[in-house]
Amino acid sequence: MIFSELYSAYYNAVAEILKAAIDHPLQGDELRKLVEKHAFGESIWNIERSLFEEKWQLIFSDGTTPILKEPTMPLTTMQKRWLKAIVLDPRIRLFQDEPVDWKIIFMMLRSVSVLPAEAEKKWQRLFWKEPD
Repeated sequence: MIFSELYSAYYNAVAEILKAAIDHPLQGDELRKLVEKHAFGESIWNIERSLFEEKWQLIFSDGTTPILKEPTMPLTTMQKRWLKAIVLDPRIRLFQDEPVDWKIIFMMLRSVSVLPAEAEKKWQRLFWKEPD
């Protein structure tokens, strides 16, 4: 998958750890539980060492963090383009068990350009009617 490393288990686990550390100083057991919940079992070896030895400089040795706001992980432009390309393909509906209002998703991604402007307009005319 194209985004497997960008927002992998490490990023999600560390984001959860930082959220907890902003709230209160972390203890070793709490950090392990967060890693077990949000990452792979073997991730604890690298994440815990990197955080508590201050290799990543995100958590101090006392379990506090210099970060003041909870981390967010907004979608990158490439991820938005990829999602829009999938939404533009009518075959995506074959893989949905639950009904999805794809037009709403398409409207949310409207400002993202996947194709050159003229080609994008042609796709829109072929596959989408403007909402009433």
